[in-house]
Amino acid sequence: MAKRKSVPIKIKRQIIKEAGNKCANPGCNNYRTHLHHIKEWATYETHDKDFMIAICPSCHDAVHYGNLKIDDETLLRWKKIKRKPTNRDHIYVEPGENPKLLLGSIALTGKKGLKVFKLAPHNELSFRLIDKEIFLVNLEITTLTERKLLKVVDNHIKYFIDDKIEYLNRPGKISIFAPLNPNFIPLWAIYKIKKSGINYGIKNKLLLLDIEVLEPGLVRIQGLWAEKDKIIVITDELLSFINSNRVEPFIIAGAGKDAVLDWHGPIDKSIFRIK
Repeated sequence: MAKRKSVPIKIKRQIIKEAGNKCANPGCNNYRTHLHHIKEWATYETHDKDFMIAICPSCHDAVHYGNLKIDDETLLRWKKIKRKPTNRDHIYVEPGENPKLLLGSIALTGKKGLKVFKLAPHNELSFRLIDKEIFLVNLEITTLTERKLLKVVDNHIKYFIDDKIEYLNRPGKISIFAPLNPNFIPLWAIYKIKKSGINYGIKNKLLLLDIEVLEPGLVRIQGLWAEKDKIIVITDELLSFINSNRVEPFIIAGAGKDAVLDWHGPIDKSIFRIK
């Protein structure tokens, strides 16, 4: 048998691109991929791109060893799917008892979920609970000119492709960064954040959003929601409401995930309102 040669980088990029830069399985949202030879190398000893496909390690394992195997017919059907580069993602939250949203050092919960805040029609944060244990995040973030940057609907993420936006992900965590630019944060807010000692870490870029699943049913969110005269900043320590007309920010801090605000009001009314 001939020594196996590495796949040429041009072919590798083409195969990954045709899969939409994700696993070719339309029922899988993984972005890390392996190249699989539908026609096995051991038999044909060739890298034929027409019979190669990009699938994630989990799906690749199912091809070879799964109890419910992925057969060649299925792989070829996936390969025929016409895709564009994706701007979608999904974050899975393992169901757990007493689900909570951790903002800074205070946790929030409610019988059916709650709306944390609505800064503007397209600048908000909320979550829903289904069957008391299924945690679904909903949020939107826009620029100061009301251009949509990101929308999350029941853990399904749609981000708006922009070469200024850096989108990073791994299973259970996403992070989105933007440049330190007046389109994303008003200049007065930068001064007030630094003066107040809020550890937001403003240097040459802004953390627009970070979602991380810490435990079953426990989700931590950090980020920045900004309007021209007011902003909300969430760090790993503080939940801060900052207004251009007020000298000091309004800051909420607690003792971590066990410091819980249990909301019993209507799910469509914001807990926190900033004027």
